[in-house]
Amino acid sequence: MDVPKDIRHLAGKTSWQHSLHTAEPNLAAQRRAAWSAHYKGEVIRLRMLAAHEAQQSTDALVDQAFNKLAQFTCSMDLAIAGELQKLASIVRSSWSNAHARAVERQHLGEAWTSLLDPEPVSIPSIDDDEERRRFQLRAEILESNAATSGIVYQELARELLSRGVYEPLYFAISYLPYLVPAIDLSTKAAYDRVAHAYLTRLAEHAFGSWPIGIREALRPVVTSTTNGVAAPAIAATPPAFSAAPPCPAPAHHHTLSEAFSLWRRRKRITGKDKTGDEFAKAIARFEELTGTNVVEAITPAMVRTFISLVEQLPFRPKRAVSVLPLSEQIAVAHAKALPTLSPPTVGKQLTALRAILSVAKDAEWITGNPAQGISVEGAAWEGDERDHFSDEDMQRIYASPLMTDPDACDDTMFWILFLAPFHGSRPGEHCKLKPSEIVQDDGEWVMRFRRDRRIRPTAATNNETRPRRQKTRSSVRDVPIHWILLEAGFVDFARRQRDRGAEWLFDDLEADKYGDRYKYLSRRINDALRKLGIHEPDKSFYSTRSTDQHDVAPARKKRAAVQRAHQPLVDGRAVEDEGVEVLHRGQPGGRHPVTDRGCMAVRRLGT
Repeated sequence: MDVPKDIRHLAGKTSWQHSLHTAEPNLAAQRRAAWSAHYKGEVIRLRMLAAHEAQQSTDALVDQAFNKLAQFTCSMDLAIAGELQKLASIVRSSWSNAHARAVERQHLGEAWTSLLDPEPVSIPSIDDDEERRRFQLRAEILESNAATSGIVYQELARELLSRGVYEPLYFAISYLPYLVPAIDLSTKAAYDRVAHAYLTRLAEHAFGSWPIGIREALRPVVTSTTNGVAAPAIAATPPAFSAAPPCPAPAHHHTLSEAFSLWRRRKRITGKDKTGDEFAKAIARFEELTGTNVVEAITPAMVRTFISLVEQLPFRPKRAVSVLPLSEQIAVAHAKALPTLSPPTVGKQLTALRAILSVAKDAEWITGNPAQGISVEGAAWEGDERDHFSDEDMQRIYASPLMTDPDACDDTMFWILFLAPFHGSRPGEHCKLKPSEIVQDDGEWVMRFRRDRRIRPTAATNNETRPRRQKTRSSVRDVPIHWILLEAGFVDFARRQRDRGAEWLFDDLEADKYGDRYKYLSRRINDALRKLGIHEPDKSFYSTRSTDQHDVAPARKKRAAVQRAHQPLVDGRAVEDEGVEVLHRGQPGGRHPVTDRGCMAVRRLGT
């Protein structure tokens, strides 16, 4: 595949080539499609990287322009206030001729626009007439006072930035190349980058010249009604005039760590918690990548920047890379073309940040959630992320030595493999069963899937301190045990485990730090599947559940009709389902070796 010219400098080559390692046409077509999809994704990633690099370069040039303005005015605050006034005049004048006359009277002393002139085209910003009237009133009161200059108009800059309104602001931006000739406005993409950098600088500037506590004093007056965007940071003391004054944190603020602690308390989380650890990691990444930990200072633009950077982090990097700062990890990922985080993973980072900021909003630390309404493309579950096993795959697994040879795998792996195709329950649920949960109810043997009401007492060396949870409420249920499992001795296995005093049905499993008993076994099973020749990356042992749920009703009806006409009896029973048909295929009459393998596992447990 040819590398597009615009990203060849990032790819380091003019084409991507990869051997398919096969001469079989169908397999070659499948692999070609997979590689094509991979490289299309690479094109998207590199173009995003190119856009990010271009934006960073533009940001630096716009910063130079503002520094020159600050030199002219002897203060960055005055430079920003002047630009905000110009921007607001353009936007307010577009609302109507009446608003244009109000702007002219406020800043020029007299109105030039006639009410008989054609009404202008409104720039998207504040759309409600009543909100515009209130905005005008606040501006006339506060923007005419040097002590509060910029406090109202900055809200408008944040609104324009959040909406991505760039083109109508050309008049305000067009002079920047005169300050810094390297600033390019010749193409739409270049202009949009400059406009984004310009609005970001205006929206995020921390005015050191405002009186201490001015925003708190005027909060009922200046509360934003244009998107609930957080207020900018306010310096603790007014700095001396300089080209680039420092931007300290506000005198009264809340941190993301405080919001996270509040979230944990509200969720009643104590000790180790997987979701809590994932949220903590997302917060740490946000603070490192944006340089911000103050809740009140976070803007939608910061959140979008954070997402664009997280998308470039390497996926499961080696330790030599993972110990580096995140910015250096991104650089290494680009230099070595490492795989990066998937959209669903990036989406989880955004979900974590949104949830923490939602708690801050509920606590009235901020007026709106800056992460609300932002999404990650491709993060939503589409339903086809994990493919189902084909009939050939199922037969390859259940006719393999894993199911017949006691030396091919341990008894726990055998039982988990054996249970999977007959019940529709998750392998992880089987791993959390206790011997006492294999019971007889109204004459029928069932598996009882339950959640724990309280923390279980555990041994000192056991890190399973969390109560068992189920994925959904409907996951708490009784599932009848298939007759072929009964025939193989599964109930006897559970009885012997109960007699031994085992806490778990499969007590040899090692749990991870969150109490997940299936995690390490899952890796061993999937490794075994690869050795059996099932190499598709979207197929794992969980695909037995996808197979059970996959909508193949027409094909099953056809197979059922064939089975009813030609089905042999197995131990006096007609084979009525696909899982049993797979096990008994090629086994005329009598018991299948799998059932014998189960009985052997029971006998071995008793020795």
